[in-house]
Amino acid sequence: MKTERLNKNNRPLVEKAIKEAIKINPLNEDFLSEYDSKSFVMKFLLKSSFDIYISNDSVGYIWYEHLSNNVFNIKSLYFPPSFSELPISFFTKNHSYSYESIANEDSISLLKTLDFNIYSESYILEKTIEDFSFNDIEDISFRYVKTKDDISSRVSLQNIIFDEDSRIPLETSDILFDMKQEYYINDLAIIMYFKDKAIGYGQIIKNNSYTVVNFGILPEYRSKGLGRHFLNYIISSAKSKNIKELSIRVSPTNVKAMNLYSSVGFYFKEHILTWNK
Repeated sequence: MKTERLNKNNRPLVEKAIKEAIKINPLNEDFLSEYDSKSFVMKFLLKSSFDIYISNDSVGYIWYEHLSNNVFNIKSLYFPPSFSELPISFFTKNHSYSYESIANEDSISLLKTLDFNIYSESYILEKTIEDFSFNDIEDISFRYVKTKDDISSRVSLQNIIFDEDSRIPLETSDILFDMKQEYYINDLAIIMYFKDKAIGYGQIIKNNSYTVVNFGILPEYRSKGLGRHFLNYIISSAKSKNIKELSIRVSPTNVKAMNLYSSVGFYFKEHILTWNK
C-alpha cells in the first residue's frame, strides 16, 4: 500500500472512489467539489488533509479536518471491500476522531474494522412541502436574527433550551461565526416571541439539503402547542422561499420531539450513527 496526494494521474481513480463513497454513505462529503472551487493556495492546503491510499488497483481515502488540539473530524472515508490493508496507523493514540455514517452494513463493517465505536444515534426526518397554510396566534410574533440584540437573544435562548452538563455554552462569537458560513441563510434564522419576550429559536440551513436546526422553545412555554406553531411558521417560511423539502434531525429516544415532528408531516428517512475513536 502506498500513500499519495491528489494529482492529475490519480484523479480519475479518486473521482470514482468519491462517487462510490457517497453511494455507500451519503453523509460523506465530496472532496473534489470543494477542491475545484478553491484558489490555488487553498487547493494546496486542502490537499494536505486528503490522504489517498492505493493498494494494487484499489483506491481508498480519508478526508479530515483538525478541529482543535488532538481532535479530528472525518469528513469523508472510503475503502472498498477489496482493499487489502486498512491504514490503521493513521489513527494515532492520544487523538480523538469522529465520523458520521448511515446505519448500513457496509459502513458499520468498515468502521468496526477501523476500531471505531458508536457514540450516538439519530434519525433524519423529512417533509415534502406542498399546500401549506399558517394561521397567526394572538401575542405570538417572529423576527429574523439581524441586530446585536437579536444575536444576544439567540445566545441566551440556545444556552437555556439546550442546557446540558457536557455542553459548552455559546458565546456571541460562535453566532457570528455561524452567520458567516456558506450554509447559513440570513432570513431563515428565526426568533419566536410571546408579547415582548423571546421564547424560541430555530433556523434552516443549506448543506446537501435544507435542514431545520437548533429548534426549540423555553421549558416554561412547552406543552402548550407553541412548539408546533413555531415549527409550522418555519415550514411556512421555507415554502415562501420555494423550498420543496425540509429535513430535521432527532434522537430516537426523544419521543416528544418525534411526535411533534410527525404531527406536522415529517417522516423517517435515515438512521444515522455517530462514531468515535
